[in-house]
This record gives sequence, C-alpha cells and structure tokens, in this order.
Amino acid sequence: MSENHIGIAPRVKFLRNKMVPKDDAGLRKLVDSCEILIGSPLKLGSLCETFPNIKSVEYIVIDEADKMFEMGFLE
Repeated sequence: MSENHIGIAPRVKFLRNKMVPKDDAGLRKLVDSCEILIGSPLKLGSLCETFPNIKSVEYIVIDEADKMFEMGFLE
C-alpha cells in the first residue's frame, strides 16, 4: 500500500448490544467514534426507534433485504 493511503480508511464499528446508547450523550459518542456503523437490522431499527431524529446518516446498506421483506419488515 502506498503512503498516500495511510490514515484515510474509514473508522468502522459493529453495533453490539453493549454499545447501544441509552441517552443522547451516548449516541453522540457513538456517532463521533465512527464513520460506518454496522449492525443487524433489528439493532439498527432499535437504535432508530430510540433516537428517531438521527440526522447524520447519509447511506444505509441492508444485508439480506429480501429476507427482511419476506418477514414483513417493510410494514
């Protein structure tokens, strides 16, 4: 890898149960600590329900979306 690429990789975190914030301060700490947050649809959905005014999300990628639609996730 060339020196030009050192230090520009995004900060990635996996959303685990113990990392789910309980308050606005915890959410701010989580958002500030990563650029890409990866979690299961249920964990990400729970996060969005707890904090419905998350405004810093630009993109969302849902793995196995076909399975989620089969389970009624769209409703």
